[in-house]
Amino acid sequence: MKVRRIGISLTNKNKTIRFSDFINYLIPFNGERMGFEGGERFFLFHEDDVFFSGVVLSFKDQRRDCRARFQDGQFTIHTADILDDEKLIDFNFFVVKKSSLKGLYEYYHNSCSIHVLFALLRNKFNALKADKISNYIADNLVLGREKAEAKGKKEYAGRLSTSILIDNRDIPTVLAEYAKVKKIEMLFDAQQFAVGHAVALQRSSREVKVSFNITDSEQSNIDRLTQGVVELAGNVGFKKGSVSTVDSDDIERTISILNCPKRLGECEFEDLAHRIDGLTVENFHENEILVELKREVNEGEYRALFN
Repeated sequence: MKVRRIGISLTNKNKTIRFSDFINYLIPFNGERMGFEGGERFFLFHEDDVFFSGVVLSFKDQRRDCRARFQDGQFTIHTADILDDEKLIDFNFFVVKKSSLKGLYEYYHNSCSIHVLFALLRNKFNALKADKISNYIADNLVLGREKAEAKGKKEYAGRLSTSILIDNRDIPTVLAEYAKVKKIEMLFDAQQFAVGHAVALQRSSREVKVSFNITDSEQSNIDRLTQGVVELAGNVGFKKGSVSTVDSDDIERTISILNCPKRLGECEFEDLAHRIDGLTVENFHENEILVELKREVNEGEYRALFN
């Protein structure tokens, strides 16, 4: 199974709350738990001179493990109870360069989406902002509560925005990285005009979806199909589209025709899994995976993206 790295970007649009203020507010929440369907997540954060970094640990409620044993071309399914003091986990490491607020997030199939981390960061920033406004109001009640609240909101206007770094390469180049393309879907605006008696021309809009299912025998024609996608996407009325692909691990992935995330490297899950052995709340920030991610941001092939 592949572990892939995607580029991430944070933007602090608040002129009063510095990102360093936000980190100082966030660090005490280390180990905070968030429930999700099938388990709970721990968020661990750390700061050094150059990076804001951390790991998302997803602990699963699953109490039995299922495995297959192969012998002489045949398989047998075996199950085993997970010990009461143990849980299956997924892990996602990330680093953000403080000078640019850009960095890397590692993700693999069924692990925690970057959007979960993004949502947590935005919610915590909003909570800090609300605290700052409340304190401002309390310190300026002499102005009257309504006026103090208005001034406080103006003083602390602006939010933390989050985004994934986008792949700006052309569509055929992006799709060429996948083993197979299964389906292409595109959404267009279909314009209609209705005229009534003594009524001004009125315009209405309906959406039309165009889908192409691609069989195994048609995989040799992918170049021609993707070129057709490029031409269709250039038409007036194109809204969005997606491509269902299969990667080299035979895992299905849906790729957006617009705003496709930029993939900044990959490795085998097995190469990472043994490197988290012995990880704790106290030592996670020294983990080899974080050290490697920081080195990749500072010295790697895509280092220019993070400046």
